[in-house]
Amino acid sequence: MNKKVISVKKQKVLLFTMDSAIGDKLIDRVKQSQYLQLCGVVFSERIFKRSSNILSGLNIARLSGYRYMWYLLRITFLRDKRSFKRISRLLQQNNIPVIHTNDVNTGRMIERFKQLAPDMILSCYFNQLIKRPVLDLPYKVLNIHAGLIPQYRGVEAIMPAILNREPALGVTLHKVNEELDAGEVLAQDKIPYAPALSLLDWNITLMTRGIGLLENYLQGAHLEKYSVPENNYYSWPTRQDVNSFLKISALY
Repeated sequence: MNKKVISVKKQKVLLFTMDSAIGDKLIDRVKQSQYLQLCGVVFSERIFKRSSNILSGLNIARLSGYRYMWYLLRITFLRDKRSFKRISRLLQQNNIPVIHTNDVNTGRMIERFKQLAPDMILSCYFNQLIKRPVLDLPYKVLNIHAGLIPQYRGVEAIMPAILNREPALGVTLHKVNEELDAGEVLAQDKIPYAPALSLLDWNITLMTRGIGLLENYLQGAHLEKYSVPENNYYSWPTRQDVNSFLKISALY
């Protein structure tokens, strides 16, 4: 990959993510970057959908089965507490503000984002639709998606890619618009399929690889974009999807 010689000052990043095992890894990766300065973290309080209540969780369990439901709980509420505590200390020691919200588009949230004055808002493993109030702010708004878009859009795009026996799994850096995973593609990367990796492993691997794509983009590197003619959106997996997936891989 050829890079132009460009002097890049650190970009202040406001990270939108989930309070989860994947979010922990993303915070770590951004904090270690020589091109990015973490100025705040916004954790989504939605786990399944806006109501985030027991009933919504039961609806996911009915659709996807209790093994997938247990996976979601394992990577959020029941994740490794040592990692959670370490990330909490990291944020506190560096005076990085943490915001919890079930809607990033409210007036109160917009005012808070203005106070933080980032250079960019970066959405990674985030489960809220970012709308005009946020998109109208004078900052870049980018997303890292674990899938090659538009072929693999949606909340769970890794599982169908594996079920479709793709020889490689992809990650996409793209601009955010008011549709999910539908903004202008800036860069993509592929990793050869490795059967030893679980769904959680793939999420962490692809999302953190996406941070590298962002760093290369900021440096003005020549970046790949792949021709993927299909346009598919994948929502929550069905029980059948999960059962088929568990015959060839693991959730965590």
